[in-house]
Amino acid sequence: MAGNLALVRLSDSRHPNYCAGAGFARQPRRWRLYRLDSPVEPGLYRATGTNACPTIPVTLLIEQPTKTILVSQSGLHFTGVEQSAAVPSDTFGIANIGEGEMVWMVEASTLSGGPNWLTVSPREGRSQAGSLRVPQVEVSVNAAGLTAGQYHGLLRVNAIGASNSPQFVTVTLDVLPPGSNPGVVVRPTGLIFAAQAGTSSPGSQTVRLSTAASGQIEARSGLFTVDGGDWIEILPPNVVLSAEDPRTIVVQPKVEGLPAGVYRGQLALSFSDGSPTQRVDILFLVVAGPPGVTLSGLPSNADGPLPRGHDSDGRGVDGCPPQRLHAVFRTLTDNFSTPAGWPSLIEVQVADDCGASVPNAFVVASFSSGDLPVLLTSLRNGLYGGTLNPVNSRNQVLVTVRAELPPLQGVELHSQGQVRDNPPATRLFAGGIVNAASYAGGDALAPGAILSVFGSNLAEGLSQATTVPLEKTLGGATLLIGGFEAPLFFSSEGQINAQLPFDLTPNTRPHVLVRTRRADGALSLSLPETITVAAARPAIFTKNQQGTGQGAILNQDFSLNSVTNAEARGRVVQVFATGLGTTNPVIPSGNPAPAVPPLAEVTTPVTATIGGVNAPVHFAGLAPDYVGLYQVNVEIPATVQPGPEIPLILFQNGVPSNTVTLVIR
Repeated sequence: MAGNLALVRLSDSRHPNYCAGAGFARQPRRWRLYRLDSPVEPGLYRATGTNACPTIPVTLLIEQPTKTILVSQSGLHFTGVEQSAAVPSDTFGIANIGEGEMVWMVEASTLSGGPNWLTVSPREGRSQAGSLRVPQVEVSVNAAGLTAGQYHGLLRVNAIGASNSPQFVTVTLDVLPPGSNPGVVVRPTGLIFAAQAGTSSPGSQTVRLSTAASGQIEARSGLFTVDGGDWIEILPPNVVLSAEDPRTIVVQPKVEGLPAGVYRGQLALSFSDGSPTQRVDILFLVVAGPPGVTLSGLPSNADGPLPRGHDSDGRGVDGCPPQRLHAVFRTLTDNFSTPAGWPSLIEVQVADDCGASVPNAFVVASFSSGDLPVLLTSLRNGLYGGTLNPVNSRNQVLVTVRAELPPLQGVELHSQGQVRDNPPATRLFAGGIVNAASYAGGDALAPGAILSVFGSNLAEGLSQATTVPLEKTLGGATLLIGGFEAPLFFSSEGQINAQLPFDLTPNTRPHVLVRTRRADGALSLSLPETITVAAARPAIFTKNQQGTGQGAILNQDFSLNSVTNAEARGRVVQVFATGLGTTNPVIPSGNPAPAVPPLAEVTTPVTATIGGVNAPVHFAGLAPDYVGLYQVNVEIPATVQPGPEIPLILFQNGVPSNTVTLVIR
C-alpha cells in the first residue's frame, strides 16, 4: 500500500447539532489528498484535529485488495411528455476500483407506473481493475402510457465478491402534461480536439440534439472563434429534429495553417420553438511535437480511443512533456436550471497541452449554494462524471470544477445557473447520517448502532415505534442500507432514527437511501448517500442529547447520576451507549436484547477511563429488553479525584467514544 494516494473527506454537517463555527464550514475544500509513504494494513483508521469546531474527525478506509464497485452517477433525471414515448437516454459507468475482473449485473425496478418504463442495456458486463475502458450502461425510459406526474425507479448494481455490493443509482422521470415543451437536450456541451501543427486535421466529433416535445423543431447553427479564425466546419448547419428523430451535427476543426497554440470557439444553437439558445464550447489543442510523434487523440464519446498515458508524477509520454491541464463541460452550460433534490449529470473532459486525454486527474465540483463538493469519477478516457444533488433551491448557483494533476498547472471551469424549488423531493443531507449518541459527522458507524438520518421530506408526520421487533416502515418512510431495510425507531419530515442492520460487513462503504410513500400513495426515492461501516464505533448517550456533557449514566443503585446525586469511588456505574458492534449471542436486527442469561455481550472488548484513570469494565453488551442500546458497567477507580464533571471515555480497538462527564463524590 506504500506510495498509494488516499482521498480523505473531512467531516462537515448539515443538521442543527453540527458545529458550524468560523472557518471550517465556510472552507470551499473539504477533501485532501494524502500519499501513503509506508505500508498500511487494511482496516479503518481514524484521527482528529482541531479547528474552529472542537474536533474534525478524519476516517480513512484501507480495503483488503478485492473487487470494489464504483458507479459514475448516483442518480439520473429524465423529462418526458404525456402521450409522447420518446425521452433522451443517458448513461453511467461501472468501474472496478479494486483488483481483478468484476462481473456485474444491473437490476431495474420501478416504484410506480408499471415495470416497463425503465430499461438498461447491457444488463450485465465485466469491469477490469486498472483498465482504461470503463463499461457504460445506457438507461432508457419510455413515457408511453404514463400520465403527467413524477415517477421513480432504482438501478441495483450487484457484483459477486465485491466489497461494497450492491450499489444503487436512482432514476427520476418527470412526465409533463400533453403539449408541454421541455426543450432540446444538447450533448455534449463541450468538445476537445488535438492535432500536431503541420499534419492532418483530427477526426470529427458529433453533437446530438434530442427532444421529448411533440412536433418538429428547427435548429440553426452559428460559429464563433475567439481568434476570429475560420478553423471550424460543421455539417449540416441547420437540422430539423423531433421526438422520434433526434439529429446530430458533425464538428470538424481544420489544422491547416494554424501554428501551435490553444484555440477556442463556440457552436451556438438557436431553436424555432423558442427554447433558449445553447452553446457548445470547442477547444482545439494544436501541438508543436517533434518529428515522428503521433498524437493518440481524444475520445469523441465514452467509447472513444484509448488515451495516452501519464506516469505517476503527471509527466506525459510519447516525447511531449505537458505543462498544464485543459477541460470543458460536457453537460452543464451557463443558465442551466435543475430541480432541488433531483439528480443532474456533471461531466467534464480533461486533456493536457500535449493533446492527450488525462485519465488520472483529481477533479472536484463545488457549489456556491453550500452543498458539499462532489468528487468526479474518472471513466479512464479523459471523461469525469458525477451527480449534482442540490439540497436547497437558489436563484443563482455557481458550479466550479477544478482539475488537478501535480506538477501540471490545474484548470478551473465555471457554470452559473438556477436550482428550482422542488417540494416533493425526498432528500438526504450530505454527511447527515450520524451516530445518534455522539452526532459525530463523518465518522464510521457500527452494525447494530442507533443512527440518526437527517434530510427533508423523509416521512409523513411524526411516527414512533410501538412494537418489537421494530417495524421497517414508519410514516411511509423505509430506510435502505446496503440493500437491507433498517429497523426504525422514529420518523418525521426531517429525521429518521434507525438501527444499522447487524447484517452489514465491517470495513465496507454501503449506499443509504430513503423510499417514501406519501398519504396520496405517491412514492419517491432519495439519492443514495455513502457511509462507512466499522466493526465498532462506541458513542455514549448524553443528557443534552447532543453527545456532550453529562452522560446517560446510572449509579449502582439504578438512580440517575447527576450533580445532586453523585456516585462514590469504588462503586459501579452503568453507562449507556451505542455502536459497540456485534454480540454473542447474535441478536437479529430490530429485536430486543435478552433479559436473562446468556446476555448479549459484545465481541470487541471495551475498556474505559474515568478522569484519565483506567477503570475496570465488569460488563459490556446490549442492555436487556432494548434494541441497539448498549450498557457498560464501569467501576470508578479509588484514585480518581471527585468532582461534578469528571470525564469518562469508552474505547474499542483503540478508538475512543465521545467524552462525557459524571459526578463523583
